[in-house]
Amino acid sequence: MQLKLYDHRFFVQLLLLCWLTGCIDKIPLDTEGMVDLLVIEGSINNQPGPYTITIKRSGDFSEDQLAIPDPVTGAQVRIVASTGESSAMSEIDPGIYQTDDLNFRGEIGKSYHMEATLADGKTYRSLAEELLPVPPIEQVNFGTIKQEVLGDNNVISEEDFIRFSVDTRIPDDGKRHYLKWNFTGEYVFSEIGDPSVPLKPVRRCYVPDNIDLNKIVIFSGGDGARKELTKELLVKDLDNKFLITYCFHLFQQSLTPGAYAFWEKVEALVNRSGSLFEVPPGRIDGNIINPDEPDEEVLGYFYATAVDDVRFFVQRRDIEDVVIFNNCNNADPELLALCLNCLLVTNSTLEKPPYWED
Repeated sequence: MQLKLYDHRFFVQLLLLCWLTGCIDKIPLDTEGMVDLLVIEGSINNQPGPYTITIKRSGDFSEDQLAIPDPVTGAQVRIVASTGESSAMSEIDPGIYQTDDLNFRGEIGKSYHMEATLADGKTYRSLAEELLPVPPIEQVNFGTIKQEVLGDNNVISEEDFIRFSVDTRIPDDGKRHYLKWNFTGEYVFSEIGDPSVPLKPVRRCYVPDNIDLNKIVIFSGGDGARKELTKELLVKDLDNKFLITYCFHLFQQSLTPGAYAFWEKVEALVNRSGSLFEVPPGRIDGNIINPDEPDEEVLGYFYATAVDDVRFFVQRRDIEDVVIFNNCNNADPELLALCLNCLLVTNSTLEKPPYWED
């Protein structure tokens, strides 16, 4: 299965901008010199390409400015291996570049960096990142839990959630290992019968679910000792997406120490409680530089990773002793339109994925 890291494309940039502009806590910041920064983000892995690099400018987030990112177009971009081979990249959308050579593929043991020359002639490159091996996924687990939720009128109630975790084995190879997990989902959305059209068939749509794009799950450890690791990945609402079948896509990635340090700071930023007494996360330094102007501040990170991936299906019959409400029983007119025509659900399709298990 080809890995698509679309969640990184805008995610890192948004987090960095939030950190710089203080959108998590309303704390005055000195924004002098923090205007129109370049943001470069991307990765290469050992699964078939193409691979993607995104180049944007942060926009003006000085006082009274909105800080809307602008795509950087017309750049010449390529990914280069330590052994000399490379692939040029074409701009498929404003500021989004993909490798041209479909035979160009990341290999374990090689190092990779990106190079970008902008339309104004400025050149940027990342530090080299080694593509390290990743241990295989042993098993994906799930179970239901109850958690207290603060609802309307400040009333606390217990609601059902589903929790996913992964089992993996850290090898006893004398090295410290750094891992990251990405995940996406898909679910079946079934129409209800339309009383005004009795003979109309009821259709099923297949809908992608981005889950929680702000969820950062990483691990550092091993130090040479074999370790059986169970890592909690996600706690998710047990809603009508689980009425029929839910498909959980999990990607387990290797990281270099530098990439891990970057994501560790991003994780600290995302998980901040907002307390005035909390120690703020350190500066989120990336690995992108301007060789001709070393003092120029550039945001973002380019990394290399090996990937092991798995699909895990949850059927409604697998979830016991839990009531899942069908939102299509709601009389809301806007929701009713979706229930009568599942193609109105964002990004839905009637085409059943070839790997789907009913």
